Amino acid sequence: MIHTIVFVVFNVLIPQFFNFPIAFTKHKEYEYHLSYKKVAFYYYMGSQTLVIRTETNKILNKGYASINDLETFKKILESIVFEVTGMSNLQLVLNRVDYYVDFLNDIKRNETADMLELLYKHSDTYRHMKLDRNKNYKTSYYQKTRRGSYNLNCYDRYAKYQKEDLKGVFRMELQMKKHKIKRELEKYGVARTIDNYWTKEAMQEYYFDFLRGFFYNCDYYRIDVAIQKIRQSDYTESMKNKLIDFITKVNQKRNDRNKKRLFSTNSKKLHKKVRKNRT
Repeated sequence: MIHTIVFVVFNVLIPQFFNFPIAFTKHKEYEYHLSYKKVAFYYYMGSQTLVIRTETNKILNKGYASINDLETFKKILESIVFEVTGMSNLQLVLNRVDYYVDFLNDIKRNETADMLELLYKHSDTYRHMKLDRNKNYKTSYYQKTRRGSYNLNCYDRYAKYQKEDLKGVFRMELQMKKHKIKRELEKYGVARTIDNYWTKEAMQEYYFDFLRGFFYNCDYYRIDVAIQKIRQSDYTESMKNKLIDFITKVNQKRNDRNKKRLFSTNSKKLHKKVRKNRT
């Protein structure tokens, strides 16, 4: 459901910071860091803000967080924050929340490789996100937005962490970032508290509804199956030959991401006809 959560506390004055019960380590001239009880703290002297980064599984000491774990999560986090700052009733303003779904793939059937292949068949862009080519690996797929609204991270967890219990586990994670959370407050009055985002309704809206078009936009077939379906269709021989020629060219170019995508106005029409005729 939810993995990483980032909060920010505004107006933490410099004298208050230096009076914290637990001292931070200086990272840069005006930046201090602390890792305490699996929570990461960052203090920025210039803006006088305290950033708190948490991971739900580490706070709760369990594999994953459920809907019913919200109050327990808040209670444990508040206790840790109090130990570090010595201040109670701090307003933790939500700055980022990461929704995710884990898929358990069949290792013998190499399903993870199939999922990645299908992901790379998608368009390089989706709802203002673009493929992050700096993270273009064989075991992962990433898209991001320029303005910091969303990041989509899809990756083989075993390849990333090399833990035996993660074999076959593939994660699709959507990071909902500060810009989007601020817009939800400005446009719809959704307060920047974790209570508003740790719900089934929130995950439905911000994860599943947002990614509905990304998860499914058409059926995919191997090139030989697609050609067979076209040959068995009711199209004229001329149209069949055009469709086969088109999908053959697409198949040849799909792995060459540095070249311009083969998707002209005419080819879009042909592609729609293939989708309409699928069985």
